Amino acid sequence: MNTTKQVNTSNLWWASLVGAMGAVVANVIFLFIFQALADMWVLGPDPAGGTVPVSAVLVGIFSFVPGLLAGLFLWALDRFTDSPVKIFYIVAGVGLVVSFIPNLLIAGMVGWSSAIALMIMHVIAAAAIVGALRQFALR
Repeated sequence: MNTTKQVNTSNLWWASLVGAMGAVVANVIFLFIFQALADMWVLGPDPAGGTVPVSAVLVGIFSFVPGLLAGLFLWALDRFTDSPVKIFYIVAGVGLVVSFIPNLLIAGMVGWSSAIALMIMHVIAAAAIVGALRQFALR
């Protein structure tokens, strides 16, 4: 893998939107399929205590915003570093692994099926976002 490629900033914002929208669509579809096949809701912690079902709107927001932030981060890396792609891939991989920690911590409260479903959604979002940025924003 050639990690010395530079970022095509003219396509970066478009690629970020494609990745963000891809993450939203794929995760909402996964949410609906999981809920239909498992006959259960993906649960998240409720700030008031207990658990609440995760909604498609919430999944959409938490899938879309990271796509835009990833594009902004890649732009900053391209502007301020010599190896933006290599650093981006490392941070994206570490970020994905770190994103599992909250899911593991709430597994006792929401159940392992919900925690694993949430982790799968993180992988789906990462694949869509990094994939779109790699496909459309790298030279």
